This record gives sequence, C-alpha cells and structure tokens, in this order.
Amino acid sequence: MPDVEAFCACMDEVFSSQGDANRAASRIIRETTGPVLGIAGESVSFRGRTLDGSIANYEGSMWIQPMLIRGRDPLPLLTRQKVVVESMGISDKNSNIKGTLTLPGDEAKYKTFWEIIEKKAKDDPDIKKIREAISRLPTLATEAEKEVMKEIRKSRSIF
Repeated sequence: MPDVEAFCACMDEVFSSQGDANRAASRIIRETTGPVLGIAGESVSFRGRTLDGSIANYEGSMWIQPMLIRGRDPLPLLTRQKVVVESMGISDKNSNIKGTLTLPGDEAKYKTFWEIIEKKAKDDPDIKKIREAISRLPTLATEAEKEVMKEIRKSRSIF
C-alpha cells in the first residue's frame, strides 16, 4: 500500500529529524539571548498563572524549543489557553534564571527576540526539514486512511 508506506516514511523522517532540530533550536536560542536581550543564556522559559491561580511553568527544552521548531509563538498560544504569562526567564545550562523579562511590560523586547529566532529557524536546514515533513503528515494521513478503507471494503466484499 504505497500511501500507507509514504505516511510511515514521513513519520520516520519526523522522528529521525527531532534530535537535529532540537539541537538547532537550542543553538538559535542560545546565540540570540545575549545579543537581543542583553542576557546570555542557554534557554528561555515562561512563568505565569492559570485562571484558578495555579502557577504555570513552561520550560525551554520541553516546551519552548518544540514551539520554535513548529514555528509557533508561545506567548499568544498560552494566552489563548487562559494562562496569564507574567515573565520569561533566561536560564543558564544549569537551569538557573540569569535574567527575566516582565510581561506585559517587556513585550516589545520579547516580540523582537521571537521574530529574530523565528527568522533564524526558518533558515536553518534541520528545522526546515522537520517543518516540511510535519506539514506533509495531514495529507499523507488522509491518503493512507483512504487506501486502508478501500482495502477493508474490498476484503468485506469477498465474503
């Protein structure tokens, strides 16, 4: 079944590209924090509160880097999820906060930072590769599903 095989091959490509894309996202963030934000750091994280007052933390390698890889600005996404983002921390390699942007006060600085890292991510070959593969998945999944359903219908008509 060629459509199913194409879908599986694309999933394999996404899986095998994750490490390179994560390293690229980490490098882009690391190289950009100092020049743009004036605080050298390895990663960034967001802190805020949910509507019920619970503390919400979104750490770099587990949350921010995947958002950069996908080309999604985390701030509007968190806002849509009803998280009141209070700050963005810039951390060293031991996850110690080296500096903080207070939001919404430093939002212009944040937007400049995110625009620059997003532009770098668009140009990075490892991130570009995984983004292209991810963008193909929905169409390939639909085609694979049609192919499987066609085979199921054929097998049922045998009986």
